[in-house]
Parts: sequence; C-alpha cells; structure tokens
Amino acid sequence: MSQKPDSHASTSSDLTTISDADGSRKRSKQKSKKPIKRQKIGTDQKERGTYCHQCHGKCKPGEFVRCTLLKPAPKETLRPCNLAWCSKDLANKYGIDVHTVQRTSRPLDQHHDGAASYEFSCPSCTKRCQCASCRRKQGLEPLGSAKGKPAPSPKDLKKAQDSSTFLFDSSSDLSDAPPVAIKSRTGRKSSGKQTEKSPGTADRQVTKSRKSSMKQGKAVSLVEPKGKAKEGVKPKTTKKPKSAPAPAAPVFGKIDTRLSRSEAEDRMGLREYLLRFRVVLSIPGRNLSALEDFDRSLTESNIRLYAGALLEIIKDDLAHDKDVDEDVMDDLFKFREELRYYADLARFASIYQSLESPLQLRRAPLVDPDFAPTLDLGINGPSRRAAASRVPQPWDVIRMLLALADRATQSAALRSDLDSMSGEAEARRAHLLACKEENARWAAQKKALCNESKVAKSKLAQAVREHELTLAMANVNLRAAIRPVRFEPLGTDLDGRVYYMLHPKIVDEQSRPPSGWASGLLVWGAVPKTVSEDDLPAQVARWSHFGRSDSVQQLIKWLEWRLHHIQGDPPSNEAIAGDTRQQTIPGDDNESELSSIPDDNLLSLLNPEGYKPSPEMIREEGTVLLTKLKEVVEWLEVLEWKGLAELPS
Repeated sequence: MSQKPDSHASTSSDLTTISDADGSRKRSKQKSKKPIKRQKIGTDQKERGTYCHQCHGKCKPGEFVRCTLLKPAPKETLRPCNLAWCSKDLANKYGIDVHTVQRTSRPLDQHHDGAASYEFSCPSCTKRCQCASCRRKQGLEPLGSAKGKPAPSPKDLKKAQDSSTFLFDSSSDLSDAPPVAIKSRTGRKSSGKQTEKSPGTADRQVTKSRKSSMKQGKAVSLVEPKGKAKEGVKPKTTKKPKSAPAPAAPVFGKIDTRLSRSEAEDRMGLREYLLRFRVVLSIPGRNLSALEDFDRSLTESNIRLYAGALLEIIKDDLAHDKDVDEDVMDDLFKFREELRYYADLARFASIYQSLESPLQLRRAPLVDPDFAPTLDLGINGPSRRAAASRVPQPWDVIRMLLALADRATQSAALRSDLDSMSGEAEARRAHLLACKEENARWAAQKKALCNESKVAKSKLAQAVREHELTLAMANVNLRAAIRPVRFEPLGTDLDGRVYYMLHPKIVDEQSRPPSGWASGLLVWGAVPKTVSEDDLPAQVARWSHFGRSDSVQQLIKWLEWRLHHIQGDPPSNEAIAGDTRQQTIPGDDNESELSSIPDDNLLSLLNPEGYKPSPEMIREEGTVLLTKLKEVVEWLEVLEWKGLAELPS
C-alpha cells in the first residue's frame, strides 16, 4: 500500500526527508528558494559629514577645526593628524575658542601642515584628550562615574547555600572554622586538608573551577581570598612628554650707526608723521625715501620742503582765527616764501627761533644734559663763532621739525584727516575684493591640477605657495593702507630688548624696494652671547637688524621657547627701558606757559621705581609681540617673492 505524502511537505520547504538502508529517516537542510530580504541602502548608514573626535557628533560647517600637527605615517614621511573637534567640546572641556584658532595666521612651524590656513595642535596630540580611547592608550581609566559591584540577590544566596558554595567576602574570616567534609558529585568525601602545589597550578585550578561553576549556574566569588593577590603587578604609568630642546639663538645683524635710542626714535617719529599726512601736506612720495636712511643728514632741499609744508598748514589754520596777531601772520607768510626758495640750514634755525615763542613750539627734552645744541639764540645771545659754525646739528634739526609737526597737528585740516575713516573703508573693500578674486582663481587652478593624471608634487606645492603669497600680499597691503594714529614699538621681550618696525608701503608691480632702516625688523638692546657679529660686550645695548623672513622665523621660535620655558623673576622696568627723561632747566624758553613742569611724583606714577610686571602680564605681552612678529614675517615673505627684499648674506 502506497504511503500518502505528508500534507505539510512542500517543494518550498527547507527540510528534505532522506531514507537510509535501515529504513530510518533523516532530515537535512537545503537552501531556501525564497528571495532574501535585503536591507535598504542608507537606512542605518552614517550621514556624510565631519564628526567630532570627542563627542562623535556631526560638526556644523565653520564650527570646528582640524589638527594641523604632522605625525609619522607608514607610507609617507609625515602627514597631518587631521582630527576634527567641534566648538562646543573645545570650549567646554579644554577652554579653546574655535574662532580664535581660525583667525590665526598660516603655520610657520615646520611641525605643522603648511597648506593649512591656521595652526592648531589638538588635545589628542598634546596628551590632554578626555575621550575613553585616548585615555586607554595612555594607560589611564576612562572618565565617568565609578559604579560599585552589585550586591548578590537573595535568590543567588539561596542557590549558593543549596549547592554548598561559599560566597567569600573580604570582611569575613573563616580561619577558625573546622574542616568540613564536602561530598562531591562522584560520591567521594574530601577533607579540609589540601596538598601544597605550585602557585601557577593553583591559579589555573582556581580559573578552571570558576569556569565550571559558572557553567553549572553556581554563584562564584569575584573577590580574591586574603593572600591570593598577585605580587609584582604594577599599575601602568604614563611617561611624561619630553620638553622640546631649546632652538638655536638667531643671529642679530649689526647696524653700523652711532645713533642712540632717543635719536633713532626721533627719526622714526618724523618719518611716520610725514608718511601719515603726506597727502594733506602735499609731499611727493619720492621725497620721503630720505627719511629712511637715519645715518645720513637731511639735505637742505628736503628740510625746506618739510618745514614749508608744516608752516603752510599752520598759516592756513591761523588765518581763520580772528584773535591772531597780524605781525605773526606777516612773519609766517615771509618765512614760508624764504623756505620755498632760498633758505639754508642756518636761516631755518633762525626762523624757528623767531616763531618758537609766538607759536608756542616745544622741542623734545634732551636725553643727555651735556649734549647741548651748537646754535642757541634764546638765552645766551648771539654766537661768537663764524657764520659757518651756526649751522645746527642734524639731531637738532629733527627736533625742530618735530616741534613744528606737533603744532601742525592742532590744525583743523590734520584733525579732520585723523577723524576720517573713508580711507580705511576703501582699503578693506579692496582687500575683500582681492581675496575673493584670488580664491576664485585658485579654485579653477586647483580643479585643473587635480584633473591631470599625474601631478608632480613640486608643481602642486609651488601653486599652493603662490596662492598663499598672493593672499599674504593682500593682507600686507591692507595693513599698509590703514594709517596708524601714532607710532609705537612692537613690544619688549623678557630680556628688555625693544622691537621696532617702520610702517610698510603698499606692494605692487611698480613698488621700489625699501631702503635703510625701513627694510626690516629693528631691535634695540643687548645681544645674546655668541650670536653677535661685532666685538662689543654682550651687555652693551645696540641696534640690530633682521632683513630676511627665515631669520625672523628663527627669532620667533627662540622667543616663544623662552617665553614658555624660562622661569624666574620678571624683568623690572629698568631692564626693559632705561630712564631717558631729562629734568627741564629752570628758565628755559622751551617751557610752555600753558602746561606746568611735571614733578617727580607724576613721573613716578608713569614709571614707578622697582615695578615688576606679573607673569601673566609678561606672558600676555609676549604673545602680542609674537603675533606682530608673524606679521613682519608675512611682509618679508611678500618682499622676497616680489624681489624687493635684501639679498641673503
């Protein structure tokens, strides 16, 4: 009789009945013919974007930064870390502002990616990361709340008693308990005595017993008995990062000059003043180059041009004053004509002496009281020397021109020029347009370079460098177009050296290379040992010069290392800048009737004796100085790119 087929069997079933020789039936699996349901693409996949290394959240555009520190790679020599960090985690956990990092200049350190637009070392590279993975790499426990071990439940205690398994506790002591015979599963009785075994064998038996009891569902003690702790195991300790070695001190270039600090500062002030108001004073740009060579005296033609322009501004301003004396106006008109055509240096000094009292002109006080001017027609009467000896000294001519400039600043024409912001707005608009055009050009060039099959690294690096220098030139021209209100040094370092830089001119295709003292960075102060080019003692203050971008970069590295590693008493005001004031001589004609002579009490408030700035103030001033020096590097790189910088020695 034929057997009926199983009603549940079907061709689509995944079980097939196979009959053996003895008549027994077995079922074997076969592949199902049903179509496999595939997961839709993109349902559980991560969205494309940038994710934070700390919180693993998606970063908003513009609200994150990437690490630019170079690290060794298996195939390449160095590559940037490139970890992304969102603004929220950097601000809350590490106190770092993303926008401050993004506003920093291009990296100058060789340990950072030169193609990046800013310089940033992430907390992971500086061993300060608080995420779990980075802390495990350093041998530290992940941060978070430490939860205790859960106490055993009553059911586990009851199961443990039934299975004759003891739950050991660190607070319990069973040393006085008599040995109890425990009946094992095989029926043999085991006494409380144990044979001595090696420590390794005991550890393996304890591990096996725990595994077997866990398989059988018994409660197992996770607390080691007393005396069972492994000896010789020490917690992992992280090695302290080694401090970077001190970089080599830069070479301070020697300037062959006999000018003191006050004399050079007077020349700098006159040059910055005439460059600032050259449009209002109607001074041609070709006549300003003589102001940049401090070691040469000003020519008579330049002195007549500068003094005549200043007298013209003063005369026009007094013409609108109804209370002015007519004799003063006649003298101004006559002196202006003399300076325009035929006045020499001796006549210029005489004109100044005539106008000093009516216009209330005030010369800067002398630094050295013994260093008196040759020509003095005020209190001592006419000179007994010949006419040729009545020519004023070059430094005295500069003081006269500065006195005229101080009086001309009070005129309405110069004050309106100071208050005007139209020039700055136009400069910023031109800077924005230049950056926009350069970025558009670079985007097209970069796309064309990437489409090539094989792009040489040198060719790509050269294109990137040219793009960076074009943007740097736009930044330099913006700073050159924005005219400063007053001239001041860049800053002072820990050793009391003062850094100066004359205001740069706009760099274009028709620019001329800067000359004299305007061609680089100027430093006044003592030079470090073994880095000087002259034979003067190291403690003697002198003028030094940096005219190449690589030398200023070395100076920045050296100053930055000293700022973070040199510890000690902060420098006093005497080390930073000596007291260069001179007590005014009673009865001198330079005293103004409108202002009283400052006494010692007021001067002590300006420069108190024995004052030492705090470490925080020193660090803040050092950071400002380093930022300004990086701007100097950018300016020198643009000059070298255009072939306007000094040739390397």
